[in-house]
Amino acid sequence: MKIIIKLWIAALWAVNLLNAQQITRAEYFVDADPGLGQATVLSVNSGSSVSFNFGLDTDVLPAGFHTLYVRTADDSGRWNAAYAHPFIIMPGAEPEPADLVQMEYFIDLDPGFGHAVQVDVAAGQNSTALFSTDISALAPGFHTLYSRFRAADGQWSITHAWPFLIAADPAGLPDELTTFEYFVDFDPGLGLGAKLQVTPGQTGVVAFGLNLIEQPVGFHTLYTRVVDAGGRWSENMAHPFFKSAEPLPGAADIVQFRYYFYQNNTMQPVKTVAAAAGPDVTTSFSADASGINTAQAFNLFVFADDAQGRSSVGYVYGDLVAALDEADGDQPLIPDKLVLSGNYPNPFNPSTAIRFGLPVAGQVEITIYNLLGEKVSRLAGGQYPAGYHELRWDGTTAGGEAAASGLYIYEFRAGQKVLRGRMLLVR
Repeated sequence: MKIIIKLWIAALWAVNLLNAQQITRAEYFVDADPGLGQATVLSVNSGSSVSFNFGLDTDVLPAGFHTLYVRTADDSGRWNAAYAHPFIIMPGAEPEPADLVQMEYFIDLDPGFGHAVQVDVAAGQNSTALFSTDISALAPGFHTLYSRFRAADGQWSITHAWPFLIAADPAGLPDELTTFEYFVDFDPGLGLGAKLQVTPGQTGVVAFGLNLIEQPVGFHTLYTRVVDAGGRWSENMAHPFFKSAEPLPGAADIVQFRYYFYQNNTMQPVKTVAAAAGPDVTTSFSADASGINTAQAFNLFVFADDAQGRSSVGYVYGDLVAALDEADGDQPLIPDKLVLSGNYPNPFNPSTAIRFGLPVAGQVEITIYNLLGEKVSRLAGGQYPAGYHELRWDGTTAGGEAAASGLYIYEFRAGQKVLRGRMLLVR
């Protein structure tokens, strides 16, 4: 059996905050990560966004749940986190998928399945559509274009979201959120889903129970969305899930950890650490950094393997640099160029440290922004001597309030040089 995979991946950067990168490499693997640059290579045309259309032979995989991972690297050799795409192989023969017969799209507000703008598509199991749309009537600010397909058996695909920005406009930012609603598979229309009340201004996770007794066995999609005090709806967030006829077997015990270092576009040998078998394992170990120049930035990748040989998604400790308080001959006290070594830990809660190095004394500014380009906090603004320095952000705004969970941009300015990085706050 061969599964046809269609993906679109973009280097999505906040406007006026990050310099665009070019995607130059791509690879994929199923379940177990062989290490950066060691998976099956995908052909890409260099650009800020890439698309894939490839076949995946699943005959060699056992029945059950699996995960396809796809990741890309930019022209500076940095890899992104792998995109995870769960799928299930059912025992026995599977019916051929129905042909795609309809495509539609909308911007920002979902009118419901079958009620958006229609696009002509050629019927088939693999369809591509090109279309243009008029955005001149849209207000300045962030918007999202959504597209989806319907198959001949009446089933709709997951709604794909394509964010875009017309212009920055602080006055167009959303008001406080007031209502959360959800539905399964079929959209009843805005405001007609099952509702949960939220506290105005609430951020973070909304937890609720979902009764699946009436849902048939098979694949389904849970959709969630919120509305603000101005009556503006968010995009639908799709959460695919599978209802099994029988209880699924428990997860296999974790039996070991694997780790490796990545520096200067080179992957170091993978090393293994034994773990006491169990479903929930905590361990600490001293990583062997042989072959790593700890005076330069490097990444550490850590994986957990279970008793069935399946690997977890790699946890990345990004842009590390060793402490230089007791530098030896291999660790200069003063770098030969401007260095922004990233933040650690990342993701973080409640605080993270941002490290930088100056070849000469100079004025330094470090500012934190959200993805709307709004300034959240200012960590530094003054004269610093040559050498390595570290500043800590406690996850609060300039007003002393706790910042919301999400992705933030930190901008490092030294003289005429500007460097930027990303960090993820998880409450």
